Amino acid sequence: MTIDAMDFQWKVRKPSPQIIENLQQGLQLSRLLAALLVNRGLGSKESASFFLDPRLRHLRDPFQIPDLEKAASLLWEAIEARRKIVIFGDYDVDGVTATAILVEVLQCLGAVVSAYLPNRKDEGYGLTQTGLEGCLALTPEVLIAVDCGSNSDDLITWMLEIHRIPTIVIDHHQVITPAKKAAALVNCLLSSNLDDHVLCSAGLAFKMAHGLLKKGRVAGNLAADRVDLKYWLDLVALGTIADHVPLTGENRIFVSAGLKSLGTSVRPGVVALKEISERPGEVDCQTVSFQLAPRLNASGRLESAKASLDLLLSKDCRTAGSLATILETQNNERREIERVTTNEAISQVRARYGNSIPAFILEANPKWHIGVVGIVAARIVSEFKVPAIIAGGDGAFLRGSGRSVEGCDLVSCLQECKDLLHKFGGHAMAAGVTLQPENVNLLQERLDQLVNSKYGSRVQPPLHIDLEVLLSEITFEALVQVERMAPHGHGNEPIKLLIKNVYHQRPPMRMGKENQHIKCWVTDGTTTLQAVKWNAKNASIPKVAFDLVATPALNEFNGSSSVQLTILDWKLPTILEEIKS
Repeated sequence: MTIDAMDFQWKVRKPSPQIIENLQQGLQLSRLLAALLVNRGLGSKESASFFLDPRLRHLRDPFQIPDLEKAASLLWEAIEARRKIVIFGDYDVDGVTATAILVEVLQCLGAVVSAYLPNRKDEGYGLTQTGLEGCLALTPEVLIAVDCGSNSDDLITWMLEIHRIPTIVIDHHQVITPAKKAAALVNCLLSSNLDDHVLCSAGLAFKMAHGLLKKGRVAGNLAADRVDLKYWLDLVALGTIADHVPLTGENRIFVSAGLKSLGTSVRPGVVALKEISERPGEVDCQTVSFQLAPRLNASGRLESAKASLDLLLSKDCRTAGSLATILETQNNERREIERVTTNEAISQVRARYGNSIPAFILEANPKWHIGVVGIVAARIVSEFKVPAIIAGGDGAFLRGSGRSVEGCDLVSCLQECKDLLHKFGGHAMAAGVTLQPENVNLLQERLDQLVNSKYGSRVQPPLHIDLEVLLSEITFEALVQVERMAPHGHGNEPIKLLIKNVYHQRPPMRMGKENQHIKCWVTDGTTTLQAVKWNAKNASIPKVAFDLVATPALNEFNGSSSVQLTILDWKLPTILEEIKS
Protein backbone atom coordinates (compact mmCIF):
# COMPACT_ATOMS: atom_id res chain seq x y z
CA MET A 1 0.00 0.00 0.00
CA THR A 2 1.07 3.59 -0.50
CA ILE A 3 1.41 6.05 2.36
CA ASP A 4 -0.99 8.96 2.04
CA ALA A 5 -2.85 11.36 4.29
CA MET A 6 -5.02 9.71 6.92
CA ASP A 7 -8.03 8.18 5.19
CA PHE A 8 -10.78 8.40 7.78
CA GLN A 9 -14.17 6.90 7.19
CA TRP A 10 -16.51 9.73 8.14
CA LYS A 11 -19.58 8.61 10.08
CA VAL A 12 -22.01 11.35 11.00
CA ARG A 13 -24.72 10.74 13.57
CA LYS A 14 -28.28 11.70 12.68
CA PRO A 15 -30.28 12.40 15.84
CA SER A 16 -34.05 12.19 16.10
CA PRO A 17 -35.52 15.74 15.81
CA GLN A 18 -38.36 14.85 18.19
CA ILE A 19 -36.04 13.58 20.94
CA ILE A 20 -33.88 16.70 20.53
CA GLU A 21 -36.92 18.97 20.88
CA ASN A 22 -38.18 17.10 23.96
CA LEU A 23 -34.78 17.34 25.67
CA GLN A 24 -34.30 20.96 24.65
CA GLN A 25 -37.62 21.99 26.14
CA GLY A 26 -37.46 19.68 29.16
CA LEU A 27 -34.08 20.98 30.38
CA GLN A 28 -34.06 24.43 28.77
CA LEU A 29 -30.98 23.69 26.64
CA SER A 30 -29.73 25.13 23.36
CA ARG A 31 -30.60 23.05 20.34
CA LEU A 32 -26.88 22.35 19.72
CA LEU A 33 -26.30 20.99 23.23
CA ALA A 34 -29.52 18.95 23.17
CA ALA A 35 -28.55 17.39 19.82
CA LEU A 36 -25.05 16.55 21.07
CA LEU A 37 -26.44 14.87 24.20
CA VAL A 38 -28.94 12.82 22.17
CA ASN A 39 -26.16 11.70 19.85
CA ARG A 40 -24.17 10.42 22.83
CA GLY A 41 -27.01 8.30 24.13
CA LEU A 42 -28.22 10.86 26.65
CA GLY A 43 -31.66 11.55 25.22
CA SER A 44 -33.68 11.17 28.42
CA LYS A 45 -34.04 14.01 30.92
CA GLU A 46 -32.70 11.77 33.70
CA SER A 47 -29.53 10.63 31.89
CA ALA A 48 -28.81 14.11 30.51
CA SER A 49 -29.30 15.74 33.92
CA PHE A 50 -27.01 13.20 35.58
CA PHE A 51 -24.36 13.83 32.92
CA LEU A 52 -24.54 17.63 33.04
CA ASP A 53 -24.53 17.76 36.84
CA PRO A 54 -21.94 15.25 38.11
CA ARG A 55 -22.11 15.23 41.93
CA LEU A 56 -20.31 13.16 44.56
CA ARG A 57 -23.65 12.31 46.14
CA HIS A 58 -24.46 10.34 43.00
CA LEU A 59 -21.67 7.81 43.71
CA ARG A 60 -23.05 4.33 44.25
CA ASP A 61 -22.66 2.18 47.37
CA PRO A 62 -19.08 0.78 47.21
CA PHE A 63 -20.31 -2.58 48.52
CA GLN A 64 -22.08 -3.16 45.18
CA ILE A 65 -18.66 -4.15 43.81
CA PRO A 66 -18.08 -7.88 44.42
CA ASP A 67 -15.78 -8.75 47.35
CA LEU A 68 -15.24 -5.10 48.36
CA GLU A 69 -17.16 -5.48 51.61
CA LYS A 70 -15.25 -8.69 52.33
CA ALA A 71 -11.97 -6.89 51.69
CA ALA A 72 -13.01 -4.06 54.02
CA SER A 73 -13.75 -6.55 56.81
CA LEU A 74 -10.39 -8.29 56.33
CA LEU A 75 -8.53 -4.97 56.42
CA TRP A 76 -10.31 -3.83 59.58
CA GLU A 77 -9.33 -7.13 61.22
CA ALA A 78 -5.71 -6.49 60.21
CA ILE A 79 -5.85 -2.89 61.47
CA GLU A 80 -7.25 -3.88 64.85
CA ALA A 81 -4.79 -6.77 65.25
CA ARG A 82 -1.87 -4.49 64.24
CA ARG A 83 -0.90 -6.88 61.44
CA LYS A 84 1.46 -5.31 58.93
CA ILE A 85 -0.19 -4.49 55.61
CA VAL A 86 1.98 -4.10 52.53
CA ILE A 87 0.58 -2.67 49.29
CA PHE A 88 2.14 -4.12 46.13
CA GLY A 89 1.47 -1.44 43.51
CA ASP A 90 2.24 -0.78 39.87
CA TYR A 91 4.60 1.74 38.31
CA ASP A 92 2.21 3.72 36.10
CA VAL A 93 0.22 6.77 37.27
CA ASP A 94 -2.90 4.72 37.99
CA GLY A 95 -0.96 2.20 40.08
CA VAL A 96 1.01 4.87 41.94
CA THR A 97 -2.01 7.05 42.76
CA ALA A 98 -4.06 4.01 43.85
CA THR A 99 -1.19 2.94 46.11
CA ALA A 100 -0.86 6.44 47.59
CA ILE A 101 -4.60 6.64 48.32
CA LEU A 102 -4.63 3.32 50.17
CA VAL A 103 -1.43 4.03 52.10
CA GLU A 104 -2.72 7.37 53.40
CA VAL A 105 -6.27 6.22 54.16
CA LEU A 106 -5.03 3.13 56.00
CA GLN A 107 -2.57 5.27 57.96
CA CYS A 108 -5.43 7.59 58.97
CA LEU A 109 -7.32 4.54 60.25
CA GLY A 110 -4.38 3.44 62.39
CA ALA A 111 -2.96 0.68 60.18
CA VAL A 112 0.65 -0.46 60.10
CA VAL A 113 1.16 -0.08 56.36
CA SER A 114 3.92 0.33 53.79
CA ALA A 115 4.17 0.09 50.00
CA TYR A 116 6.27 -1.78 47.46
CA LEU A 117 6.56 -0.83 43.79
CA PRO A 118 8.34 -3.23 41.41
CA ASN A 119 11.26 -2.20 39.23
CA ARG A 120 10.16 -2.32 35.59
CA LYS A 121 13.44 -3.72 34.22
CA ASP A 122 14.42 -6.06 37.04
CA GLU A 123 11.05 -7.34 38.26
CA GLY A 124 8.78 -7.01 35.25
CA TYR A 125 5.16 -6.02 34.93
CA GLY A 126 2.45 -6.83 37.47
CA LEU A 127 2.65 -9.43 40.20
CA THR A 128 5.80 -11.49 39.55
CA GLN A 129 7.84 -14.00 41.54
CA THR A 130 10.84 -11.68 41.55
CA GLY A 131 8.72 -8.74 42.65
CA LEU A 132 7.09 -10.68 45.48
CA GLU A 133 10.46 -11.91 46.70
CA GLY A 134 11.57 -8.29 46.93
CA CYS A 135 8.32 -7.37 48.68
CA LEU A 136 8.86 -10.07 51.34
CA ALA A 137 11.74 -7.98 52.71
CA LEU A 138 9.06 -5.63 54.11
CA THR A 139 7.67 -8.56 56.19
CA PRO A 140 4.00 -8.30 55.18
CA GLU A 141 1.31 -10.12 57.14
CA VAL A 142 -1.39 -9.05 54.71
CA LEU A 143 -0.70 -8.17 51.07
CA ILE A 144 -2.81 -5.86 48.90
CA ALA A 145 -2.09 -6.23 45.17
CA VAL A 146 -3.15 -2.99 43.48
CA ASP A 147 -3.57 -2.58 39.71
CA CYS A 148 -2.41 -6.17 39.25
CA GLY A 149 -3.01 -9.70 40.50
CA SER A 150 -6.40 -10.66 39.03
CA ASN A 151 -4.87 -13.54 37.05
CA SER A 152 -1.99 -14.41 39.41
CA ASP A 153 -3.52 -17.40 41.16
CA ASP A 154 -0.25 -19.36 41.22
CA LEU A 155 1.69 -16.54 42.92
CA ILE A 156 -1.12 -15.73 45.34
CA THR A 157 -1.30 -19.44 46.22
CA TRP A 158 2.49 -19.43 46.76
CA MET A 159 2.21 -16.44 49.12
CA LEU A 160 -0.58 -18.12 51.08
CA GLU A 161 0.69 -21.70 51.27
CA ILE A 162 4.44 -21.09 51.56
CA HIS A 163 4.51 -17.77 53.44
CA ARG A 164 1.07 -17.81 55.12
CA ILE A 165 0.33 -14.34 53.73
CA PRO A 166 -3.22 -13.69 52.43
CA THR A 167 -3.58 -11.41 49.39
CA ILE A 168 -6.36 -8.95 48.66
CA VAL A 169 -6.54 -7.97 44.98
CA ILE A 170 -7.79 -4.53 43.91
CA ASP A 171 -7.60 -4.38 40.12
CA HIS A 172 -9.42 -3.38 36.93
CA HIS A 173 -7.69 -5.55 34.34
CA GLN A 174 -9.41 -8.30 32.37
CA VAL A 175 -9.92 -11.50 34.37
CA ILE A 176 -8.86 -14.52 32.31
CA THR A 177 -7.80 -17.07 34.97
CA PRO A 178 -9.15 -15.62 38.26
CA ALA A 179 -7.03 -15.68 41.40
CA LYS A 180 -9.18 -18.16 43.32
CA LYS A 181 -6.87 -18.20 46.33
CA ALA A 182 -7.13 -14.45 46.84
CA ALA A 183 -8.63 -13.53 50.19
CA ALA A 184 -10.76 -11.06 48.24
CA LEU A 185 -10.79 -10.31 44.51
CA VAL A 186 -12.03 -6.75 44.08
CA ASN A 187 -12.19 -6.30 40.32
CA CYS A 188 -14.70 -3.90 38.78
CA LEU A 189 -15.08 -6.12 35.70
CA LEU A 190 -16.67 -8.79 37.90
CA SER A 191 -19.50 -6.42 38.83
CA SER A 192 -22.94 -7.06 37.34
CA ASN A 193 -23.30 -3.29 36.91
CA LEU A 194 -21.68 -2.33 33.62
CA ASP A 195 -21.14 1.22 34.92
CA ASP A 196 -18.53 -0.18 37.31
CA HIS A 197 -16.51 -1.64 34.42
CA VAL A 198 -15.03 1.76 33.48
CA LEU A 199 -13.24 2.28 36.82
CA CYS A 200 -9.45 2.29 36.99
CA SER A 201 -7.44 1.21 40.05
CA ALA A 202 -7.32 4.75 41.49
CA GLY A 203 -11.11 4.88 41.33
CA LEU A 204 -11.33 1.40 42.88
CA ALA A 205 -8.92 2.47 45.64
CA PHE A 206 -11.23 5.39 46.41
CA LYS A 207 -14.21 2.99 46.49
CA MET A 208 -12.20 0.68 48.77
CA ALA A 209 -11.45 3.63 51.05
CA HIS A 210 -15.14 4.55 51.04
CA GLY A 211 -16.01 0.99 52.02
CA LEU A 212 -13.49 1.03 54.86
CA LEU A 213 -14.91 4.27 56.24
CA LYS A 214 -18.48 3.05 55.89
CA LYS A 215 -17.74 -0.14 57.82
CA GLY A 216 -15.67 1.72 60.40
CA ARG A 217 -18.36 4.33 61.04
CA VAL A 218 -21.02 1.67 61.51
CA ALA A 219 -18.73 0.09 64.13
CA GLY A 220 -18.35 3.47 65.86
CA ASN A 221 -14.67 3.89 64.99
CA LEU A 222 -13.64 7.47 65.79
CA ALA A 223 -10.78 7.51 63.26
CA ALA A 224 -13.21 6.64 60.47
CA ASP A 225 -15.43 9.55 61.53
CA ARG A 226 -12.57 12.02 61.20
CA VAL A 227 -11.50 11.09 57.66
CA ASP A 228 -12.77 13.21 54.75
CA LEU A 229 -12.43 11.27 51.49
CA LYS A 230 -12.58 14.44 49.40
CA TYR A 231 -8.89 14.97 50.23
CA TRP A 232 -7.96 12.15 47.83
CA LEU A 233 -10.01 13.31 44.83
CA ASP A 234 -6.93 14.99 43.32
CA LEU A 235 -5.15 11.62 43.16
CA VAL A 236 -8.24 9.86 41.78
CA ALA A 237 -8.42 12.41 38.95
CA LEU A 238 -4.71 11.97 38.14
CA GLY A 239 -5.02 8.19 37.91
CA THR A 240 -8.32 8.19 36.04
CA ILE A 241 -7.24 10.64 33.33
CA ALA A 242 -3.77 9.12 32.94
CA ASP A 243 -5.15 5.59 32.51
CA HIS A 244 -7.44 6.62 29.63
CA VAL A 245 -10.53 4.96 31.06
CA PRO A 246 -13.89 6.29 29.83
CA LEU A 247 -14.89 9.58 31.45
CA THR A 248 -18.46 8.42 31.93
CA GLY A 249 -20.52 7.41 34.95
CA GLU A 250 -18.61 7.58 38.21
CA ASN A 251 -15.36 8.43 36.44
CA ARG A 252 -16.98 11.66 35.21
CA ILE A 253 -17.90 12.46 38.82
CA PHE A 254 -14.39 11.66 40.05
CA VAL A 255 -12.70 13.77 37.38
CA SER A 256 -15.10 16.71 37.60
CA ALA A 257 -14.57 16.98 41.37
CA GLY A 258 -10.91 15.91 41.17
CA LEU A 259 -9.89 18.61 38.69
CA LYS A 260 -11.26 21.25 41.06
CA SER A 261 -9.31 19.62 43.87
CA LEU A 262 -6.13 19.58 41.75
CA GLY A 263 -6.57 23.28 41.06
CA THR A 264 -6.67 24.18 44.76
CA SER A 265 -4.71 21.26 46.25
CA VAL A 266 -2.41 21.98 49.17
CA ARG A 267 -0.87 18.50 48.97
CA PRO A 268 2.89 19.25 48.84
CA GLY A 269 3.55 16.68 46.12
CA VAL A 270 0.80 17.99 43.85
CA VAL A 271 1.86 21.61 44.42
CA ALA A 272 5.48 20.74 43.54
CA LEU A 273 4.41 18.71 40.50
CA LYS A 274 2.33 21.60 39.18
CA GLU A 275 5.14 24.09 39.79
CA ILE A 276 7.77 22.01 38.00
CA SER A 277 5.27 21.61 35.12
CA GLU A 278 4.69 25.39 35.09
CA ARG A 279 0.96 24.87 35.67
CA PRO A 280 0.42 26.39 39.13
CA GLY A 281 -3.29 27.29 38.83
CA GLU A 282 -6.37 25.55 37.51
CA VAL A 283 -5.93 22.15 35.90
CA ASP A 284 -7.83 20.48 33.06
CA CYS A 285 -7.59 17.05 31.42
CA GLN A 286 -5.05 18.31 28.90
CA THR A 287 -2.77 19.52 31.70
CA VAL A 288 -2.95 16.13 33.42
CA SER A 289 -2.43 14.15 30.20
CA PHE A 290 0.45 16.17 28.76
CA GLN A 291 2.12 17.81 31.77
CA LEU A 292 1.50 16.12 35.11
CA ALA A 293 1.05 12.46 34.15
CA PRO A 294 4.19 12.17 31.96
CA ARG A 295 6.33 13.43 34.85
CA LEU A 296 4.74 10.98 37.30
CA ASN A 297 5.19 8.19 34.74
CA ALA A 298 8.83 8.99 33.98
CA SER A 299 10.45 7.27 36.96
CA GLY A 300 8.49 4.05 36.46
CA ARG A 301 9.23 3.99 32.75
CA LEU A 302 12.97 4.15 33.35
CA GLU A 303 13.35 2.05 36.50
CA SER A 304 11.33 2.33 39.74
CA ALA A 305 8.32 4.56 40.40
CA LYS A 306 9.38 5.05 44.03
CA ALA A 307 10.19 8.75 43.49
CA SER A 308 6.67 9.33 42.13
CA LEU A 309 5.05 7.60 45.09
CA ASP A 310 7.30 9.43 47.56
CA LEU A 311 6.34 12.71 45.90
CA LEU A 312 2.61 12.09 46.34
CA LEU A 313 3.13 11.00 49.96
CA SER A 314 5.42 13.94 50.83
CA LYS A 315 4.43 15.90 53.92
CA ASP A 316 6.64 18.97 53.39
CA CYS A 317 7.27 21.30 50.46
CA ARG A 318 11.09 21.05 50.52
CA THR A 319 11.09 17.26 50.13
CA ALA A 320 8.36 17.47 47.50
CA GLY A 321 10.31 20.08 45.55
CA SER A 322 13.43 17.92 45.51
CA LEU A 323 11.48 14.89 44.33
CA ALA A 324 9.70 16.90 41.64
CA THR A 325 13.11 18.03 40.36
CA ILE A 326 14.22 14.38 40.16
CA LEU A 327 11.08 13.52 38.17
CA GLU A 328 11.69 16.47 35.83
CA THR A 329 15.21 15.19 35.12
CA GLN A 330 13.91 11.68 34.53
CA ASN A 331 11.15 12.98 32.28
CA ASN A 332 13.67 14.87 30.16
CA GLU A 333 15.75 11.69 29.93
CA ARG A 334 12.65 9.71 28.98
CA ARG A 335 11.80 12.25 26.27
CA GLU A 336 15.24 11.95 24.71
CA ILE A 337 15.16 8.14 24.81
CA GLU A 338 11.69 8.23 23.28
CA ARG A 339 12.78 10.69 20.55
CA VAL A 340 15.80 8.62 19.53
CA THR A 341 13.85 5.34 19.62
CA THR A 342 10.98 6.79 17.59
CA ASN A 343 13.34 8.11 14.91
CA GLU A 344 15.17 4.78 14.75
CA ALA A 345 11.90 2.82 14.52
CA ILE A 346 10.51 5.07 11.75
CA SER A 347 13.81 4.77 9.86
CA GLN A 348 13.69 0.98 10.15
CA VAL A 349 10.15 0.89 8.78
CA ARG A 350 10.97 3.16 5.83
CA ALA A 351 14.18 1.28 5.05
CA ARG A 352 12.40 -2.06 5.15
CA TYR A 353 9.20 -1.22 3.29
CA GLY A 354 9.65 2.09 1.46
CA ASN A 355 6.16 3.25 0.49
CA SER A 356 4.66 -0.26 0.54
CA ILE A 357 3.73 -0.29 4.22
CA PRO A 358 2.30 -3.65 5.43
CA ALA A 359 -1.03 -4.01 7.20
CA PHE A 360 0.84 -4.62 10.49
CA ILE A 361 4.19 -3.24 11.63
CA LEU A 362 6.46 -5.04 14.11
CA GLU A 363 9.89 -3.58 14.76
CA ALA A 364 12.32 -4.81 17.40
CA ASN A 365 15.75 -3.86 18.69
CA PRO A 366 17.28 -5.33 21.86
CA LYS A 367 18.89 -1.94 22.57
CA TRP A 368 15.54 -0.14 22.79
CA HIS A 369 14.39 0.72 26.32
CA ILE A 370 11.28 -1.25 27.23
CA GLY A 371 10.02 1.73 29.23
CA VAL A 372 9.24 3.74 26.09
CA VAL A 373 8.13 1.07 23.60
CA GLY A 374 4.43 1.77 24.24
CA ILE A 375 4.79 5.47 23.47
CA VAL A 376 6.89 4.69 20.39
CA ALA A 377 4.27 2.18 19.18
CA ALA A 378 1.66 4.93 19.43
CA ARG A 379 3.92 7.24 17.40
CA ILE A 380 4.35 4.55 14.71
CA VAL A 381 0.57 4.07 14.48
CA SER A 382 0.15 7.83 14.15
CA GLU A 383 2.81 8.00 11.43
CA PHE A 384 1.79 5.00 9.31
CA LYS A 385 -1.90 4.53 10.22
CA VAL A 386 -1.63 0.76 10.79
CA PRO A 387 -1.46 -1.35 13.98
CA ALA A 388 2.06 -1.75 15.36
CA ILE A 389 4.17 -3.50 17.99
CA ILE A 390 7.53 -2.09 19.09
CA ALA A 391 9.80 -4.36 21.15
CA GLY A 392 12.94 -3.78 23.18
CA GLY A 393 15.41 -5.99 25.01
CA ASP A 394 14.53 -7.92 28.17
CA GLY A 395 17.30 -10.44 28.83
CA ALA A 396 16.98 -13.41 26.52
CA PHE A 397 13.57 -12.18 25.39
CA LEU A 398 12.14 -9.16 23.63
CA ARG A 399 9.36 -7.32 25.43
CA GLY A 400 7.05 -5.19 23.32
CA SER A 401 4.01 -3.00 23.42
CA GLY A 402 1.38 -2.77 20.73
CA ARG A 403 -1.15 -0.14 19.71
CA SER A 404 -3.97 -0.55 17.22
CA VAL A 405 -6.37 1.54 15.18
CA GLU A 406 -10.10 1.56 15.81
CA GLY A 407 -11.71 -1.38 14.09
CA CYS A 408 -8.77 -3.77 14.55
CA ASP A 409 -8.87 -5.98 17.68
CA LEU A 410 -5.21 -6.36 18.65
CA VAL A 411 -5.62 -9.02 21.34
CA SER A 412 -7.83 -11.09 19.05
CA CYS A 413 -5.02 -11.09 16.48
CA LEU A 414 -2.41 -12.00 19.10
CA GLN A 415 -4.60 -14.86 20.33
CA GLU A 416 -4.18 -16.45 16.90
CA CYS A 417 -0.40 -16.10 17.17
CA LYS A 418 0.07 -17.35 20.73
CA ASP A 419 2.32 -20.21 19.56
CA LEU A 420 4.91 -17.55 18.64
CA LEU A 421 4.62 -15.66 21.95
CA HIS A 422 6.01 -16.35 25.40
CA LYS A 423 3.39 -14.09 27.03
CA PHE A 424 0.80 -11.57 25.92
CA GLY A 425 -2.15 -9.63 27.28
CA GLY A 426 -4.16 -6.46 26.88
CA HIS A 427 -7.28 -5.41 25.00
CA ALA A 428 -8.51 -4.39 21.56
CA MET A 429 -6.50 -1.17 21.28
CA ALA A 430 -3.34 -1.91 23.31
CA ALA A 431 -1.38 -4.97 24.32
CA GLY A 432 1.91 -6.19 25.73
CA VAL A 433 3.94 -9.12 24.39
CA THR A 434 7.04 -11.10 25.34
CA LEU A 435 8.68 -13.17 22.61
CA GLN A 436 11.94 -14.79 21.53
CA PRO A 437 14.02 -12.77 19.02
CA GLU A 438 13.92 -15.53 16.41
CA ASN A 439 10.11 -15.25 16.23
CA VAL A 440 9.97 -11.56 15.29
CA ASN A 441 9.77 -11.99 11.51
CA LEU A 442 7.36 -14.93 11.74
CA LEU A 443 5.09 -12.96 14.06
CA GLN A 444 5.11 -9.88 11.82
CA GLU A 445 4.26 -11.96 8.75
CA ARG A 446 1.40 -13.75 10.46
CA LEU A 447 -0.05 -10.56 11.96
CA ASP A 448 0.18 -8.89 8.55
CA GLN A 449 -1.71 -11.81 6.98
CA LEU A 450 -4.32 -11.78 9.75
CA VAL A 451 -5.03 -8.06 9.46
CA ASN A 452 -5.14 -8.36 5.67
CA SER A 453 -7.59 -11.26 5.79
CA LYS A 454 -9.79 -9.80 8.53
CA TYR A 455 -9.79 -6.12 7.71
CA GLY A 456 -8.24 -5.65 4.27
CA SER A 457 -4.82 -4.24 3.45
CA ARG A 458 -5.55 -1.13 5.41
CA VAL A 459 -7.93 -0.63 8.31
CA GLN A 460 -9.85 2.54 7.59
CA PRO A 461 -10.48 4.02 11.04
CA PRO A 462 -13.83 5.72 11.53
CA LEU A 463 -14.14 9.39 12.39
CA HIS A 464 -17.30 9.61 14.47
CA ILE A 465 -18.96 12.96 13.88
CA ASP A 466 -21.43 14.29 16.42
CA LEU A 467 -23.45 16.58 14.19
CA GLU A 468 -23.66 18.42 10.90
CA VAL A 469 -24.02 22.18 11.44
CA LEU A 470 -23.73 25.50 9.66
CA LEU A 471 -20.87 27.86 10.51
CA SER A 472 -23.47 30.35 11.75
CA GLU A 473 -24.57 27.87 14.46
CA ILE A 474 -21.10 27.79 16.05
CA THR A 475 -21.49 30.91 18.19
CA PHE A 476 -19.90 32.10 21.42
CA GLU A 477 -23.22 31.65 23.26
CA ALA A 478 -23.70 28.12 21.94
CA LEU A 479 -20.20 27.05 22.95
CA VAL A 480 -20.64 28.40 26.48
CA GLN A 481 -23.46 25.87 26.87
CA VAL A 482 -21.53 23.10 25.13
CA GLU A 483 -18.71 23.52 27.66
CA ARG A 484 -21.02 21.83 30.16
CA MET A 485 -20.07 18.56 28.44
CA ALA A 486 -16.53 18.84 29.84
CA PRO A 487 -14.35 17.29 31.15
CA HIS A 488 -13.46 15.56 27.91
CA GLY A 489 -11.37 12.44 27.50
CA HIS A 490 -11.72 8.82 26.46
CA GLY A 491 -15.40 7.91 26.29
CA ASN A 492 -16.41 11.57 26.27
CA GLU A 493 -14.30 12.98 23.47
CA PRO A 494 -14.39 16.66 22.48
CA ILE A 495 -17.27 17.29 20.10
CA LYS A 496 -16.71 16.84 16.38
CA LEU A 497 -18.81 18.91 13.99
CA LEU A 498 -19.21 18.53 10.25
CA ILE A 499 -19.36 21.75 8.24
CA LYS A 500 -20.03 21.31 4.52
CA ASN A 501 -19.13 23.32 1.46
CA VAL A 502 -16.76 25.92 2.86
CA TYR A 503 -13.78 27.62 1.26
CA HIS A 504 -10.82 29.77 2.27
CA GLN A 505 -11.81 33.38 2.89
CA ARG A 506 -8.14 34.37 2.55
CA PRO A 507 -4.95 32.44 1.74
CA PRO A 508 -4.03 29.90 4.48
CA MET A 509 -0.66 30.27 6.18
CA ARG A 510 1.85 27.78 7.54
CA MET A 511 3.16 28.30 11.07
CA GLY A 512 5.40 26.59 13.61
CA LYS A 513 9.18 26.02 13.64
CA GLU A 514 8.92 23.53 10.81
CA ASN A 515 5.80 25.00 9.16
CA GLN A 516 4.02 21.94 10.50
CA HIS A 517 0.73 23.70 11.37
CA ILE A 518 -1.83 25.41 9.14
CA LYS A 519 -3.84 28.49 10.07
CA CYS A 520 -6.78 29.44 7.88
CA TRP A 521 -10.07 31.32 7.74
CA VAL A 522 -13.00 29.23 6.52
CA THR A 523 -16.24 30.72 5.24
CA ASP A 524 -19.52 29.67 3.71
CA GLY A 525 -20.00 33.12 2.22
CA THR A 526 -21.89 34.43 5.24
CA THR A 527 -19.95 33.43 8.36
CA THR A 528 -16.17 33.25 8.68
CA LEU A 529 -14.28 31.47 11.48
CA GLN A 530 -10.59 31.10 12.20
CA ALA A 531 -9.33 27.51 12.10
CA VAL A 532 -6.11 25.63 12.84
CA LYS A 533 -4.92 22.24 11.63
CA TRP A 534 -2.13 20.99 13.89
CA ASN A 535 0.73 18.68 12.88
CA ALA A 536 -0.15 18.90 9.20
CA LYS A 537 3.35 19.14 7.76
CA ASN A 538 2.60 16.76 4.90
CA ALA A 539 -1.06 17.67 4.45
CA SER A 540 -2.20 19.20 1.19
CA ILE A 541 -4.43 22.27 1.45
CA PRO A 542 -7.68 22.19 -0.55
CA LYS A 543 -7.90 24.94 -3.15
CA VAL A 544 -11.62 24.60 -3.93
CA ALA A 545 -14.74 24.20 -1.78
CA PHE A 546 -14.43 21.38 0.75
CA ASP A 547 -16.10 19.70 3.75
CA LEU A 548 -14.37 19.69 7.11
CA VAL A 549 -14.68 18.06 10.52
CA ALA A 550 -13.61 20.24 13.41
CA THR A 551 -13.74 20.67 17.17
CA PRO A 552 -14.85 24.18 18.18
CA ALA A 553 -13.51 25.98 21.25
CA LEU A 554 -13.48 29.39 22.88
CA ASN A 555 -10.03 30.88 22.39
CA GLU A 556 -8.84 33.31 25.08
CA PHE A 557 -6.23 35.86 23.97
CA ASN A 558 -5.32 39.25 25.44
CA GLY A 559 -8.46 39.32 27.54
CA SER A 560 -10.89 38.66 24.70
CA SER A 561 -12.66 35.46 23.62
CA SER A 562 -13.35 34.21 20.13
CA VAL A 563 -14.49 31.01 18.45
CA GLN A 564 -11.74 28.88 16.91
CA LEU A 565 -11.97 25.57 15.07
CA THR A 566 -9.44 22.77 15.34
CA ILE A 567 -9.62 20.94 12.01
CA LEU A 568 -9.48 17.15 12.35
CA ASP A 569 -9.94 16.25 8.69
CA TRP A 570 -10.98 17.81 5.40
CA LYS A 571 -11.85 16.47 2.00
CA LEU A 572 -13.79 17.27 -1.12
CA PRO A 573 -17.58 17.00 -0.74
CA THR A 574 -18.56 13.36 -0.40
CA ILE A 575 -21.42 11.04 0.53
CA LEU A 576 -21.30 10.23 4.24
CA GLU A 577 -22.52 7.27 6.21
CA GLU A 578 -25.28 8.42 8.57
CA ILE A 579 -25.90 6.83 11.96
CA LYS A 580 -29.35 7.39 13.45
CA SER A 581 -29.57 8.09 17.18
